[in-house]
Amino acid sequence: MKNLVWRILFTSMLISGISCAKAQDTGIRFETGFSWQQIQAKAKTENKYIFVDCYATWCGPCKWMSKNIFPKKEVGDYFNAHFINVTAQMDKTTGDSQDVKDRYADADSLAKAYSIGDYPTYLFFKSDGTLIYRIIGSSRDVDEFIKKAQAAYESADQYAVGMGGWRSHRTDSVYLLKAFNAAKQKADTTAIKQLGEAYVESLHDLYTYDNLYLVYHTPELVEHSSDTCFKLILNHANQINHLTRDKILAERGLVAVIFNEEIAPFYKKEPAKMDWKQVTTSIKDKYPQIQDNLIPMLKQKLDPIIINELRAKLYQDSAPPPDWDGIWKATARRYPGLDYTLVLLKVKAEYYQNKKQWVLLSQTAYEIMRKYGDQVDSRTRNDMAWDYVFEHSDDPKILNEAAKWMKKNIGNADADDAYLDTYANLLYKTGQKDQAIVFENTAVQLAIKNRVPGTYLKAERDNLEKMKAGKSTWEE
Repeated sequence: MKNLVWRILFTSMLISGISCAKAQDTGIRFETGFSWQQIQAKAKTENKYIFVDCYATWCGPCKWMSKNIFPKKEVGDYFNAHFINVTAQMDKTTGDSQDVKDRYADADSLAKAYSIGDYPTYLFFKSDGTLIYRIIGSSRDVDEFIKKAQAAYESADQYAVGMGGWRSHRTDSVYLLKAFNAAKQKADTTAIKQLGEAYVESLHDLYTYDNLYLVYHTPELVEHSSDTCFKLILNHANQINHLTRDKILAERGLVAVIFNEEIAPFYKKEPAKMDWKQVTTSIKDKYPQIQDNLIPMLKQKLDPIIINELRAKLYQDSAPPPDWDGIWKATARRYPGLDYTLVLLKVKAEYYQNKKQWVLLSQTAYEIMRKYGDQVDSRTRNDMAWDYVFEHSDDPKILNEAAKWMKKNIGNADADDAYLDTYANLLYKTGQKDQAIVFENTAVQLAIKNRVPGTYLKAERDNLEKMKAGKSTWEE
């Protein structure tokens, strides 16, 4: 944390005497009218740490703590003896005084410096302004809150010393891992990144399951392409994928950063236009180690953005039917070189479903699966076959095509009773009763084996009985 932020924040905040819990005869005594330097000096003189209550006016737990915990004598006895106590309002309301408004930027700086997003957040500092502990959330009672504060106080010196001296242990992976875990426990984002990178660099073998787990579950370590861990994953992608038996684990760890750096900037331009071939060529040149898997993954992250753009355009035009040809051409101009057809077809199907235009819906689903069936995952294929086709189409050509989709599903390793049920119902609707009964019975037995919820099992049993009786399994 930069002392400049604190100097600005507390000079303006404390001189004006702001506090969400006013000074009182019992309970926590929150200081007012002091600058940050004076608060630090007071803490040093009295051999205390500094406690900061970061609250929001809308926060119910914050109000509960101020009313039910802070005023208690035993809480005040402990906090007043061990800490210099101050408060900080972190939100903005229409009823804020001018003093509070003047400190909006300062509160924002505090939130950013310490990644404060949950309330209440309680911060504990050394007298020199070094963060040593944090507590997030309210406490059920006085004893719980005091115990948390005791943990902060008693571990503060040990943590501060460890953080201050870690650079002299750069080759000691055991020490660095312990310090790293302590930083994570205290949500010290700056230390997490520094110690995580130092720990990784100290290792003789990063590529073990435990070490990779640590990297992949610490977002601070892979935020930019310049980060140490980003480069390590990139340069050893094949080794990581082989070790974990996951063909794209390395790419999954990097794709968000690459997307944010290489593609997201286009959306800051007005009007935005992205030459997909040009962009992907540049990315392939920059990341040749992972280009084969990377480009499709980037396209997957781009698709939802295009879908949301199309939705916004569709529903801002009140006069149906949509000008699909115009939408096609506009998308081609905005994303030259991009195969956007599947995305547009998905939006088209969604539109027809919302408008209950069932014939057009099933025809669009047919077009999707005929052209892009291999790009649709098993779950989506099942949902389309049931929701878009089985429930709403009587066209034998489309029903038979949907049955072909589902035949692929039931041959997959992740096949389940829902896939078998959909396949059986499609067969039944096309007149293949005997086969339908066989597959529906298999769906029921699999559902029993896998202990699926009773509602789903009952639906499949009902379908089986209807098939045996020659009754419709769909709404006429």
